[in-house]
Amino acid sequence: MNPSSNMIVLYSNEFRSYITAPLLNEDDIFQSAPRLGHITYRLPSLHDLFGVHDDFLQEYDSMTFYLHVQDQTGNTLKCVDDNNCKIVFYKTYTPRMHYLSPPVVYLDSFTQLWFDPKYAAGL
Repeated sequence: MNPSSNMIVLYSNEFRSYITAPLLNEDDIFQSAPRLGHITYRLPSLHDLFGVHDDFLQEYDSMTFYLHVQDQTGNTLKCVDDNNCKIVFYKTYTPRMHYLSPPVVYLDSFTQLWFDPKYAAGL
């Protein structure tokens, strides 16, 4: 199984629909070992994933997804136990960054960021 040509499909509990996620990037492919049963994948932000404005998702305190992989032939590969492929985003544990300056960060640069501390469980 070549991870670069497989599609990541997420089932959203809240919207009761399937969402096609972006393909794995080069870092994900390099860190994956599909023959050993391990695929590395980092999800984009939720508003990028859904293709909506960020305010649209503010009413949800949590969002649950189940990850599936669809291969080149159209077969959908699922976990035997759904909990092994369950992804939950909790708003209370995900600090939302509102400001970053400068927008490009360099080694030893002075960087300012602003986020709502009530959403940070710990530093």
